[in-house]
Amino acid sequence: PRSRPGAKHDNLYLWADASSGIPGTPITLKAHLGGSRGNPGLGPNGTSVAPTGRYLDWSLGADAAVGPLTLGVAYVDTNIS
Repeated sequence: PRSRPGAKHDNLYLWADASSGIPGTPITLKAHLGGSRGNPGLGPNGTSVAPTGRYLDWSLGADAAVGPLTLGVAYVDTNIS
């Protein structure tokens, strides 16, 4: 059964990324949304790496080309408590 200590569980992670350059500038805006569903958690005898279960993650950011470098900044968050 699935509650057996050390039992393996499947996990599904789906995500979407989008980016768009701002015309006439070296700046690219970026966004990410991802969601995980699967392994129910660590539990007292679990062997999984956290985080587990269901959660969403997202980010909003921008990249700027500065000579041969690309510099970036992003806000990243999840609904994991």
